[in-house]
Amino acid sequence: MYIDFFGFRDKPFRLTPEPSAFFCSAPHDRAMTMLEYGINSRKGFMLLYGLPGTGRTTLCFLLRETLVNCNVSYVARVPDSDLLQKICNGFGIEAVHSSTENEYFGAMMDYFVGEYKKGKNNLIIIDDADEYSIDSFRTLEKLSEVEIEQCKLVQVLLVGTQELCTKLMYGNVKNLSERVLSVTELNLLGLSDTANYLQHRIKHAKGTDPEVLKRTAVVEIFRYSHGLPLEVNLVADKAFQAAADAKDKKVGPKHVREAIKHISGIRQPLKVFTVAQYLTPFLIFLVLILGGLQIKSFFDMKFIEEQYAVNKPVAETPEPVKPVEQPVIEESFPESAVEEETVQEPVAVPEPAPVAEIPAVEKKPEPVTAAPVMETKYGCITARSGLKLRNRPVTDSTVVGVAAYNSRVPLFERDGDWWRSEINGTEGYLYAQYVAETNQDGNCE
Repeated sequence: MYIDFFGFRDKPFRLTPEPSAFFCSAPHDRAMTMLEYGINSRKGFMLLYGLPGTGRTTLCFLLRETLVNCNVSYVARVPDSDLLQKICNGFGIEAVHSSTENEYFGAMMDYFVGEYKKGKNNLIIIDDADEYSIDSFRTLEKLSEVEIEQCKLVQVLLVGTQELCTKLMYGNVKNLSERVLSVTELNLLGLSDTANYLQHRIKHAKGTDPEVLKRTAVVEIFRYSHGLPLEVNLVADKAFQAAADAKDKKVGPKHVREAIKHISGIRQPLKVFTVAQYLTPFLIFLVLILGGLQIKSFFDMKFIEEQYAVNKPVAETPEPVKPVEQPVIEESFPESAVEEETVQEPVAVPEPAPVAEIPAVEKKPEPVTAAPVMETKYGCITARSGLKLRNRPVTDSTVVGVAAYNSRVPLFERDGDWWRSEINGTEGYLYAQYVAETNQDGNCE
């Protein structure tokens, strides 16, 4: 195995969900933020969909571990007849397997009301929901009617593929599809997120060389996987094994191509420089043809202009009119008159009056009043995946930083559900649900 060859503590690229190695990419950060907002706002029914392998199950596991004051019942794919029993088991509710549907709902209602009085929320996560029947969705539809004081007692998160959206829209569960108030799509990774994801996985496994994966190899992995995390893990795992078999300390594009060939067994697409070898002569030939046509057009226009100049009729030019000679009359003027007209006396220009100087007025400095000193509060981050620092107190604003779990941050001002804070010299807003206030000398344990 390549683990010992590269000095890894553990296998860096696994194909099973691994919340401890979760990488918060841009698509995952947006999905996590939308889900946390929907759960804390008690939206009722929510929907998370994406391609298989995008990290949907990992995101569900992370929600189960990081939500505060919220009971979570995670249900994987089970038979439709066991759905209500698995939900009860996830909450720790004792229910007999042979119980009726009304008995299951009665036990859950008592549990939800008791937890609501304690100030806790309840969340049901149905993974692979697109594989359940329409009757199961009609059963879950009854949970949307459970509320106290216009507040939902339980939130339901349906997780699946695009087929789940189609089933809700065209599966005769109109009431449930109308109650889904939050729909989030988990998109693929971009090239930059793919590179950061691979480096995160390598560092998590504590490899001896963080630059063991070449940038050209990252591009090859992205071209094949298109940013699907499952495919990224699969190709990277095979590429590291190919490099270890060849005794190479660096994983390059040749190892990635060998891994892809081993996985798919198909011929790789034509390389860019190979295509250019056939495309360049064709472009040169096309330029020569266009240039020849342009030159031919130029000479054709010149020939037409010459023919037009030869055949153009010559117009008769009239004879020039001779000017009439006028007699020159000489006039004599006395020299004294000429001197009187040309000689002028100089005109005296008055000198400008002196301008009186205005004495400068000295400005007295205004007294400076000292700004009131405000006592800074501090808080501890309780979100295990870290808490995003945003430039505005809304969930869809830009992320400008991340506060680590159990880190102590200053709290300047409270704005509704948000704290204005500062991380590494950058000011922004933190969601107050995951910040525990403490004094200046207090430590976060």
